[in-house]
Amino acid sequence: MNWVKWFFQNIFNPRLGWWALPVIGSMTALVNISHGWEESLRAGLVAGVTGVAITGTMTGVIQWFAAWENRLWSYTLGTAIPTLTTFSWHFAGQFFNETPELFWSVIAPTVLTFTTSVVLNYGTYYFKTHTGPFGLFARIMKYVCKVPGDNRL
Repeated sequence: MNWVKWFFQNIFNPRLGWWALPVIGSMTALVNISHGWEESLRAGLVAGVTGVAITGTMTGVIQWFAAWENRLWSYTLGTAIPTLTTFSWHFAGQFFNETPELFWSVIAPTVLTFTTSVVLNYGTYYFKTHTGPFGLFARIMKYVCKVPGDNRL
């Protein structure tokens, strides 16, 4: 059970994880709205619940890689791993749900993950390598991110 505690203290980011439920769930529901409300809501719920676990975990992975000094590997691994994980899990969830708009239901969260991976990697690295004074950017980072090994704010 110690690894579970370690995981939730050091990797899983509940703030960003829970944001995935309405954001990714809504995106997927809207993509499937032409197939009726029931199908749309079911696809959105599958995507949202899958998104909580993936986003909460992958943001921690991104931030772990963001601490690396080698920026090429940091961005490569900190973007590729979360993007491929998002694609795989959303594809599996939507495939087994038999979501009618499978392609867009998987691509939308995958593109969002790719984009936010790059931004979060940069933001975390910036925050760790600059001493301040910090303004709005730092307050946002402090709220939404678990910046590894940093308790300056």
